[in-house]
Order: sequence, then C-alpha cells, then structure tokens
Amino acid sequence: MVRMAQSLANELEAVAAIMAKPHLLGVASENHLFRYARRHDGPLGLFAGVVGGLWYATSFLRRTVQSPDAQEEARLLYQQALAVDRDRARADLQAVDDRLSPLAASDMTDRPTLIVGTARHLVSWVAADRPIDDETEPVEGAFARWCQAVQAGASLADLASALDGYVSAWARRPFPGQAVP
Repeated sequence: MVRMAQSLANELEAVAAIMAKPHLLGVASENHLFRYARRHDGPLGLFAGVVGGLWYATSFLRRTVQSPDAQEEARLLYQQALAVDRDRARADLQAVDDRLSPLAASDMTDRPTLIVGTARHLVSWVAADRPIDDETEPVEGAFARWCQAVQAGASLADLASALDGYVSAWARRPFPGQAVP
C-alpha cells in the first residue's frame, strides 16, 4: 500500500513537472531588453520593451511547438495514475494550466520556484477533487478576482493589481519543504 501511494505521488510529481515546463520557458527566455525596459522610462524603454516582447514571443513560440505532445503526455499519465476518464483528466489539467498562466506573467524574482511549487500543489489539489480549505480559499479568491478582471476588460492598472494579488496569495502559501515566509 505504501509502495502504491509512493508510485502515485511520483506520477503526480511527473505530471506537475510537465505542466510547469511551458510556464518556465517564459521565465528562462526573459532577455536583457525586458530588464532595460523595466529600468528606463521614455522612448528608449518603450522601444526596448517592444523589441524584447517580439523576441520573447518568437522564442517562446519556437520552444513550445511541442507543447501539444507534452500536454497529451501529462493527460495520459494523470489519467492512468488516478484511473479517471479522458474528460476528467483534461478538465483537471486545464484547471492547473489556467492557474499557472498568470504566475508566468508576473515579475516576481523567484518565479521558477513559485511555478514549480504551485504546479505540484495544483496537480495534487485537482487529483483530490479540488477541496476548498483555509489555505486554498485565499488563492482561489484571488484567482477569481483575476479572472473577473480579465473577462471584464479591466484597465491595465486593475489587471496588474489583480495579478499581484494572485501572485501574492501563492507566494504567502508555503509548499512542502519550503520555509514559511
């Protein structure tokens, strides 16, 4: 029984790693132009941001062409590990991906650690049928506010505020093996 639980934990860990990978690509491809744009206002900063964004988009798209295969691999592994049907596996992993995407867009300095820890938590969370407890409620509330801001076409400042709230909610949540902030 212990061996079976360890095997399930290992399989869910592998699913989390697959789910985190495309979000980590964005972190790895951040370039000097973005950093320059963050430090400088005016036309040069704007130009650096635009060129950096184009560079980032091209780099990201080039590296994620294989993404459907990875998503399929994650779905099959998750489906087999939990003995769930294809539709449940797709819905669960879409919920994970939806919640990871805003984290990759943040400018937090420790994004890779946050994305990997969040992916691990989210895969376990959806596998357990998404229970809402005292630790999960603030994160899900912040995610709901983020979704509402996006769907309402909120101003850039409101979107940034909602994103910061969501990222902060995850950053305040300790992950296994991580010290409490």
